[in-house]
Amino acid sequence: MRSTTKDPPSTSGRRSVSQIASQVSATIGEEFFESLVTNLAEALSADCVYLGEFVGGQAERVRTLAAFANSESQCHSDYVLAGSVAALVASGEPWSCTRGVLKRFPADALLGQMRAQACVAVPLLDGQRRPSGVMLAMFRHSLDNTRLAKSILEKFAPRAAAELHRRQSEAALRESEQRYRAFIADNADGMWRIEFENPISTHLSEDEQIESIFHSGYLAECNDAMARLLGHEKASHLIGTGFEELSRYADPRLREDLRSAIRSGYRFDTVETEPVDRNGHARQLLRTNWCVIEDGKLQRIWGTHRDITELKRVENALQASERRLSELLESMHLLTVMLNGDGSIRYCNDYMLQLTGWPAEEIAGKNWFDIMVPPEEREKLRAEFAALRLDSLTPRHFESTILGKNGNRLLIAWESTILQDGKGDVSGFASVGRDVTVFKALQDELIQSQKLESIRHSVDRLVHDFSGLTTIIGGYCEILLQDRQDVDPAYIPLMEIKATAERGTALIQQLSAFSEHQELRPELLDLNSLIEEIGRTVEPRLPENITLQVELDPALAPVRVDASRFREVLLNLAANAIDAMPEGGRLTMHSSNIELDQSVISRLSGVAPGHYVLLAIADTGVGMSQEVQAHLFEPFFSTKRTGSGLGLSSVYGIVQQSGGHIVVDTQRGIGTMFQIYLPQEKADT
Repeated sequence: MRSTTKDPPSTSGRRSVSQIASQVSATIGEEFFESLVTNLAEALSADCVYLGEFVGGQAERVRTLAAFANSESQCHSDYVLAGSVAALVASGEPWSCTRGVLKRFPADALLGQMRAQACVAVPLLDGQRRPSGVMLAMFRHSLDNTRLAKSILEKFAPRAAAELHRRQSEAALRESEQRYRAFIADNADGMWRIEFENPISTHLSEDEQIESIFHSGYLAECNDAMARLLGHEKASHLIGTGFEELSRYADPRLREDLRSAIRSGYRFDTVETEPVDRNGHARQLLRTNWCVIEDGKLQRIWGTHRDITELKRVENALQASERRLSELLESMHLLTVMLNGDGSIRYCNDYMLQLTGWPAEEIAGKNWFDIMVPPEEREKLRAEFAALRLDSLTPRHFESTILGKNGNRLLIAWESTILQDGKGDVSGFASVGRDVTVFKALQDELIQSQKLESIRHSVDRLVHDFSGLTTIIGGYCEILLQDRQDVDPAYIPLMEIKATAERGTALIQQLSAFSEHQELRPELLDLNSLIEEIGRTVEPRLPENITLQVELDPALAPVRVDASRFREVLLNLAANAIDAMPEGGRLTMHSSNIELDQSVISRLSGVAPGHYVLLAIADTGVGMSQEVQAHLFEPFFSTKRTGSGLGLSSVYGIVQQSGGHIVVDTQRGIGTMFQIYLPQEKADT
């Protein structure tokens, strides 16, 4: 069926405009918009008249101000500007279409709702001739022309635009007032503005500018929070107060602060102040101010004050608490270490730095495991900290070795726990340790002494029993050998029995020597001469693949020892060194004067600081395992296939009885060094 084409009513445009103007003239705001679209729809015989404003955002939209439809169709929904008729008039020019408008704009949601065929649209222009909205008349039938509809819409577009502008201005004002309430009036920080009766020239001298600020400045604006900081209840009690009067409650340093501001060119500034309000209450405030300079003159000063009194109190209390904790940690002879979660060093107390010799700047931020833990213990110690992460409620106790700057080792007993951040996550570790190096050495020495004492008692019984047996065997051999010639068949077996009995007697004598503290005959001795003597004895008997190196300190201090017994010590250690180098190497005999300080004596049990003579026997042989080291000085322990195993236990006993100390430093595949420390003696005069 062919669609029927109709025009708007034939009533004159002037009469329609007059009637509409009369009917809407007394309305404003929302009522104006509703009245306008209703009357326009009736006057134009339009199926819908729509009034909307353009609003921004990620996608520009048209927001409905008012709409009137002469059917059940609804046209009040906001819609996207792009692809709509409104997008055409957003350029600022009116537009119309007599037929098929929906086909041309299929994405226009408003046209779709009304099933429109014809449309007339005019822009609503603001004071700068920029489109701020649109007014539309839609028809479900085609039109012969749109001149009258367009003319009438254009007549009312300025009035609608003016009402829209008023509406937007009111909304902006309300928004501004809301912002003021939110950001200024209700702000917990004090906010203020100082104005001047006459702007102050920045070319005046400093003193003249300061005096002008005091005499012509007044408080033009502030919020209630600022009033309360000055001892008043409401901002209205202070507005208009002169700067000079306000300054009575300000920080005494205010004049100097102003002088600094002048010298900086009135730049943005933040300072802490301590004013006293009119009630005599002192507060600590953080003041921020910025100045407005125009044409070389100070026009006004804006500023804020934040009350940090409670924050400062808490901060001072925290600092005092940290200071007390630090003093406690430093006063106790305990090592205190804090590590970050990745093992980097966050804090070490002075006692730990003093004990290890590490300067704080050399270890701060470095990884604890890499620089403070021996390589052979790192995996085990990392496992301890990993277990601490898993069971964060239980502190862990463990022992580990730490390395000093000069390579000395200390055994530390640790108590460790985790550190947590504000979310409860592990942020690091805190450990308090006790140096147990000397304690462990003394403990080991006590165990060694107890072992030796137990063995001596057993040896005493063996010596007593076997001494009688060897005496009887030897005696009967003497009787049986009387009047026998060497051709007698029993002669040779009897001689073997006698020789065996004699070897047994020699072994019993060695056991006797071990089980009893033999009396030493100490004398003032130059160890260099003894070392040279042993060197001359040993060197001719060395295998071709072993060289002897003798390093003697010509100024070696004398020591008081038994020369014959120490000869046994040197020969025994030299023999062991040679046996440890089956593939060849270097045997070194060394002597030197040495002063033992705290960093060294921590490795030696029962050693007092002082001056010592160091006697060292070193080889470049196979070294010893930790298991061998643990039993090294025990009697009857030997790694050799032959021998009594009394050699090193005798060495240990002689050194101890001589008031000295023996230390072993060995590594597999590198070699072994025996170090003997003997107290220095003064030479006889």
